[in-house]
Amino acid sequence: MNTKTKTYRSNGKLLLTAEYAVLDGAKALAIPTKYGQSLTVSGNGSNLINWKSYNELGEVWFEDVFSIESTSTALSVTYVYLALIVVCFD
Repeated sequence: MNTKTKTYRSNGKLLLTAEYAVLDGAKALAIPTKYGQSLTVSGNGSNLINWKSYNELGEVWFEDVFSIESTSTALSVTYVYLALIVVCFD
């Protein structure tokens, strides 16, 4: 079992134009922010992806488990379970 953990981080951005307009080819001005998001990946020795998302307070706001099934052409992800907690902020 591979238990090596790898963490990735990306800064957020302040986009001064509409994001969807940019996707359609509009010019944009974006400024990086110190806020961002991170992703930590570690092996669990199974064909399951255990996904947990945390808010800025460290509380779980989304959790799901996906099963990965090997096929002859590619990997496919099958939906297994969904537990969603919506957190509202003032």
